[in-house]
Amino acid sequence: MLKSTFQQKTLVGFMLTIIAVFIGVYISYSRIEEFQQDGNAVDNTQEILKFTNQVVFNIVEAESNVRGYIATEQPVYLEKYNDALSKINPSVDRVTFLLDHDPTQQAVSDSLKEHVQQKLFALTKVLWVANLDGMKKAKEVLAEDKTLDRLELMIETIRSTQSQILIKRRIESNTNSNNTKKIFYVGSVFIVLLISILFMFIRKSFNRQKITEANLLQNNLQLELISRENSQQNLLLSGTMALDRSMRGQISIESLCDIILKNISEFTTARVGSFYIFNSNLKMLELKAKHCHDSSLNQLISLGEGIIGQAAVDRKSIIINKTEGSNMTLTGSFVNVSAQSILVEPIVFNDQLIGVLELGFLSDPDMNFIE
Repeated sequence: MLKSTFQQKTLVGFMLTIIAVFIGVYISYSRIEEFQQDGNAVDNTQEILKFTNQVVFNIVEAESNVRGYIATEQPVYLEKYNDALSKINPSVDRVTFLLDHDPTQQAVSDSLKEHVQQKLFALTKVLWVANLDGMKKAKEVLAEDKTLDRLELMIETIRSTQSQILIKRRIESNTNSNNTKKIFYVGSVFIVLLISILFMFIRKSFNRQKITEANLLQNNLQLELISRENSQQNLLLSGTMALDRSMRGQISIESLCDIILKNISEFTTARVGSFYIFNSNLKMLELKAKHCHDSSLNQLISLGEGIIGQAAVDRKSIIINKTEGSNMTLTGSFVNVSAQSILVEPIVFNDQLIGVLELGFLSDPDMNFIE
């Protein structure tokens, strides 16, 4: 009965929390969308003001260059005029594009384009008169031109309207932002309260469950460790038995070394190796067996010569990792692969040097298993 009551209360708590989260997410998402729309509207208005100023600037600059050309007859002013002229239409197109987003501004957009075209036609007319009738006549035509005044009045109307719209949209954006924050704070407090109550209710049960899981995990780790050790012991035992069976009978020292090297290579995952036996008469190490070795090896190695001779003198293992350019190479029909790690192990019995075993691995060997 108690268990059933606990499960029911836990389920109810989770359901209430999930419902509260979904409601909060939905409201927050709606508010965020409104906030983004307000932000886009503010950006749109600011961009209209920006490009409107560019239109006025470029038109004034174009007219100034026309006046400079009429006054001085210097071609450089025509170049500047053409440069300013090339910037006017893109700015006007951008303003009209932004205004077209608001149906109430369609008439303003059309009027702006008309006034700009009238001004550009007036400037073009002045240049025609200058070329046909002379600079004096062009000055008279330019003095009579009033299209710039009408255009500036039109631009000022747009600025005033957009400034009012910008103020209104900023107020709306700030209001939505404040409302969104309030909803977020209230929803967060409510959700945290629900989660806290639920957490306090099931905390004891979770703690007991954690203790049980920790004990089970520790037992599983111990069983895994024992299983791994048993697997290694079984592998070593089977390897020892296989090596013992291979060594039975009357066989030569070369065959015996070859059997030992192949079995050890198999159970240590070594891919290449060599086996040197100490020749007490020559006082040198003599090659008796090699495994998957492609290079010609020294048949005799003096004590202290190279890593094999040094291992024999020190009677200690030598491990070399990351052996790039090693002469221990595994040869196949399509590719040659160099050993990445080399183990040189002296074999000593009753304080007497028997030989040296050299093994090459394509990756770092498991030294615990090898030992």
